Amino acid sequence: MKKPNYCPDWFDISLYDGLSDFSRDELSMALWSRQMNYRITIKEFDAVSHLTDKEKEEVRVNALNWLKGCANEWIAQPIKHKNSGNRMNYNPLEVETNILRDVTWGDIARLHTESYVEIPEMRKFVQETRQILEECIKELETGVNIHTDWLSPDNILPEDMPSQDVKAINNLFDMPVSETSNYSTMIHIDLGLSDEVLEMAFKQKLKELRQQEERERTRRFSDAEIRKMIDYRIFAFMDLYVYSFIVERKFTDVEMAAMIYPPSNNAPLDFDAVDRIARTVRPKAMELLEKTNARLLL
Repeated sequence: MKKPNYCPDWFDISLYDGLSDFSRDELSMALWSRQMNYRITIKEFDAVSHLTDKEKEEVRVNALNWLKGCANEWIAQPIKHKNSGNRMNYNPLEVETNILRDVTWGDIARLHTESYVEIPEMRKFVQETRQILEECIKELETGVNIHTDWLSPDNILPEDMPSQDVKAINNLFDMPVSETSNYSTMIHIDLGLSDEVLEMAFKQKLKELRQQEERERTRRFSDAEIRKMIDYRIFAFMDLYVYSFIVERKFTDVEMAAMIYPPSNNAPLDFDAVDRIARTVRPKAMELLEKTNARLLL
């Protein structure tokens, strides 16, 4: 069937059937990438009044290119690692290098930036210790840098600093990073222990982290809910909605229905497409796009 003239050229509803072959982690990434594009676009559009016409157009083009990638290239590409965990001699670190990796200085820098901006105790600690650390740099060649090997904040903070401030910083430093920061969970591993002990400890810690994560987020989507999400073509609605936001052309429920549920071989649908869009698809799509943690699909 010929697409309506208001339907974007890049939109191909048949591609969305391929989502049925996606694993949970792939669906989670598909949702997350759409959320990121939508949120960044909203943020940049809010600043449009401060941008030149050329800059405004660049924002629009970048958002559209990201959207087209989600709607075409990402959906159309083959599933590379489906059921890979059941394969013989499968090494996840060969295909997903971020499962376990060394902490880099980039990680340290991002963590420092986030904690400095968002955590008052960390900001005060950095500000109050700056002078002492500058003195350490000057004494670097002499080796008299006892302040860089401090065991508690008391050893490096100024002596005249109010005790309540020192206590607050001490309390912060006793807390796990994951409880005070949005950064990834960081775990210290004592490599002086045997592999067997480390494996048991890691399994126990992983169990605790999973339980904590379940408490922090709402209920995980069931297989049936994911199946309905795909059958109702909610991802297609999200893509068209974000497109309409980018180009500032709102689609009605009737127009959405015509693009998402086109008749097959001119045969009439066995359901009210417009009613489904209005009552089910639109509310669910907006909930996923604006309010849902993508990890609920995992």
